[in-house]
Amino acid sequence: MKEVDLFNMFLWLDIETILKIIEDTELLFEERMKIHDEKLKEISEIKEWDQYEEYLYHFEGEIDHYSKSGIFQLRNSFFLTSYNLFESKVRELAKTRVRSEFEMEDLKGQLTVKIKKYFTKASNVPMDFFKGDRWNRINNYGEIRNCIAHEGGEILRENRKQIADEFKGMRVSDLGYLEIDRGFCDFMLNDLYDFLCDLNDKLFELNIDNDTIF
Repeated sequence: MKEVDLFNMFLWLDIETILKIIEDTELLFEERMKIHDEKLKEISEIKEWDQYEEYLYHFEGEIDHYSKSGIFQLRNSFFLTSYNLFESKVRELAKTRVRSEFEMEDLKGQLTVKIKKYFTKASNVPMDFFKGDRWNRINNYGEIRNCIAHEGGEILRENRKQIADEFKGMRVSDLGYLEIDRGFCDFMLNDLYDFLCDLNDKLFELNIDNDTIF
């Protein structure tokens, strides 16, 4: 098996692992949300204040954890995990596929700025590779990542609201926080996978560091 195929194969195994964790965790979460709804119903039927206060004291923390907002917090975590994998794999390609006097980390700017500068200058990847709808999405994933990581998913910049509005499966709540659907998690992971595989294939075609074994 060629080195290029090994990279793509191991990358897909990582993607599959994340997808499986997302699926299993969301199923568990849905089960707990049913219990959450049942408890809320029980609370609403309590007429004596003392009983109501005691019941709420014992279950308030669990109810908050498994409320609807909790699922969006969970998906935010998956988003960060997915983007971290992307960042790690890009750095792996930079270190193992490119022979250069400087490293990608020597460059300034956000990750996508570094990626474009480094691979076009150090390995002659055509500029056209970093154009089009997919590259625009890759840029936007970085903006959303920063929003989640640094601002807890709160949309404080107009450009990030526009990005959320453009993505299918993503929106801004009435309180101004990012909400991500399950389908978007799958779409993003596959999008990042395709980009990384194409970048790896392009580097291989350009005979960049062909002796390196992943």
